[in-house]
Amino acid sequence: MSGAVRLTAAAGVTVFLTRSCAFFAAAGCAGAPLIAAVDVVPLSDTAGAWQPVASEVAAPPGSASALCSFDLTTPEGDAFSGALDDLELVRVGTVIFADGFESGDVSAWSAAVP
Repeated sequence: MSGAVRLTAAAGVTVFLTRSCAFFAAAGCAGAPLIAAVDVVPLSDTAGAWQPVASEVAAPPGSASALCSFDLTTPEGDAFSGALDDLELVRVGTVIFADGFESGDVSAWSAAVP
């Protein structure tokens, strides 16, 4: 999961970015979630600049869709201004042809012609 954040907060104020994702076996986030993953990142004032934020979230085997939310909060309710941009959830490590096509291993195929 990656994106960018821009925060305006007083010195010493910690703003927490909470990223939550629920993974589903069905398309369209239908049915009960297989698992939920939560990631909390402490942040501070970014001096008007966009700062990248990224973390890995492991999708469980068999997941077909995900529903994610992003929250910015402070534990004491301190005032701040925050913006999130360019948020994206990307499946890492997947290949288009998981049957060996990209590696040249055709043992899973019923026939191969050189």
